[in-house]
Amino acid sequence: MSGLVALGECASSGLHGADRLASNSLLEALVIPKRAAEAAINDLGAPVAEAMRPLRENWLTDRTSSSIIRGSAALRHVMSTHVGIVRDHEGMDQALRTIARLERSIAPAWTRRRWSLRLVELRDLLAVARSITEASIAEPKSIGAHFVKDPEYA
Repeated sequence: MSGLVALGECASSGLHGADRLASNSLLEALVIPKRAAEAAINDLGAPVAEAMRPLRENWLTDRTSSSIIRGSAALRHVMSTHVGIVRDHEGMDQALRTIARLERSIAPAWTRRRWSLRLVELRDLLAVARSITEASIAEPKSIGAHFVKDPEYA
């Protein structure tokens, strides 16, 4: 697919030998993403560079409000409490409500392009948390690495 770059485990970079799919090493975490970003800018040119300009300008200025920091802590708490190894549907519903509240709380800063590293991280964590929670709710049985306490799902 044009414009899609695979990184991490799915990339099969071979950076650490042919017998391994990939690695979570510092080398791969720093070098490969930097090269991918440079390739995207080179391949797509001005549109990508222009889209990244506000991010570069704002990145070094930590405009992170205390509400974003509290939001990160709230997300960690709700995910470990309600979407951990042992889960129930009431807790997962509560997690979704918390995720939605946090998404609403960061939307104004995101819309105004008041980006900071912590805001981008929280936005990305919220997307992953929503995906995990929705997939967990949709799973009809306790399989894999988690257990749903609700009797009808055990």
